Amino acid sequence: MHGVSPRSDLIGASGWLLRTALSVRVKDCLPLAGDGARVMEEGMSKKTLLILGAIVLVIVVYVMNTDKQASGASATGCKVTVTADVLNARETADGNAKIVGKYLRDAQFDALPGVQNGFRKVADDKWVAAAFTQPVEGSTC
Repeated sequence: MHGVSPRSDLIGASGWLLRTALSVRVKDCLPLAGDGARVMEEGMSKKTLLILGAIVLVIVVYVMNTDKQASGASATGCKVTVTADVLNARETADGNAKIVGKYLRDAQFDALPGVQNGFRKVADDKWVAAAFTQPVEGSTC
């Protein structure tokens, strides 16, 4: 994309969706109303506007979160990439400890800064061999 970020594309698309939805008259979309029902002659109902607003909000939050993930941002300040074909996650910082998960090459995930006994802690009761991880650029491990 030459000079256009995915973020601006999604925000532009959500703006188009909202403008298009606001230009449609409710009476053109709904069947004839029965007794006691009220149909607005022009514009949109509050409920429809709230739903559209929620959709736009979800899109914006998603785009902002995607940008953070792409930048290497991490809740712990430390994000690593797996350099081995398969990296075992263990229950404790010990090569003989029970395997509790696996990561494939090039997987990226948050970890805690620092290394203990050659292992890096990635979650409660989840450790990986530090020798097979590489901190993501800009990360403080």
